[in-house]
Amino acid sequence: MESRLRAHLESFLETARSFNTIYTKELRPRTHMMEEPQLHGFGPAANRLLEAYKMTAAKS
Repeated sequence: MESRLRAHLESFLETARSFNTIYTKELRPRTHMMEEPQLHGFGPAANRLLEAYKMTAAKS
C-alpha cells in the first residue's frame, strides 16, 4: 500500500513540475502582457470591473 501511495505522489509531483514548466515558459509571459481593458460607456459598472481586473492581476 505504501509503495502505491508513493508511486501516486511521485506521479502527481511530476505532473505538477511539467505544468509549472509549461506555465512559466508559455502562459505567464502572455498573461502579463495583456493590456488593461478599456471600458467606455459602462458608467459605474466600468469602475467595478476595472478594480476587479486590477485585483486579479495583482494576485498573479
